[in-house]
Parts: sequence; C-alpha cells; structure tokens
Amino acid sequence: MFTSFDFDFVDQHIQIDDNTFIRVFTDEIDDQHFDWHRDKKDRYVKILYVNSGWLFQFDNQLPFELQAYQEFLIRKEEYHKLHKGKEKLILIVKEVSSVDIKQDHEKT
Repeated sequence: MFTSFDFDFVDQHIQIDDNTFIRVFTDEIDDQHFDWHRDKKDRYVKILYVNSGWLFQFDNQLPFELQAYQEFLIRKEEYHKLHKGKEKLILIVKEVSSVDIKQDHEKT
C-alpha cells in the first residue's frame, strides 16, 4: 500500500502504512515552508539519504547536521525545525504512541 501525496512543504510524501511514510525534501522548496512546528504524535525519524547542509533543530537547542542512517525521536507537541541544505534529503518517519516508546525503552 504505497500512496503518494502532494504537500507544499515537501517534494514527495509516500505513505507506506498507516503510521509510516517517506518524505523527500529538496533545496527547491521555498524557505517559508521550513518553519517551527509541532506534530500531533511522537515520531521516530531515520535519515535515508542526505546531501550537505541539512540541519535539524529542537526547541531551545542548537541545530545539528543530519547524516545518513542517523535516527532520532521527535516527541509529540515538541517544537522543532528543519533547516534547508543542498540538493536532497530523504527520511522515513514512523508515528508511534507514547506506550510504544516506553516499551522500546524498557527493552534496552
């Protein structure tokens, strides 16, 4: 079940299942779409491909440069921002509940 959507803030959005999707960003996206925002669910993010200069920033923290295969968690309602880099960024996002995160943490 792969479905592709059109969004102003992303070049491509591919829905893999109800909770998982791939997003492709390029440097051709207008800067106004890279703003501070919050998501309604917790999200695990994994970088699949990245060119230079793409940064990610959590609220009240310095931005960090994204690297291929890097993984991180964005908590629901936590302000964050993507800073545009050169060429292309591809990431996979899995939306999860807080219960899933707690269970994953207990396994480690």
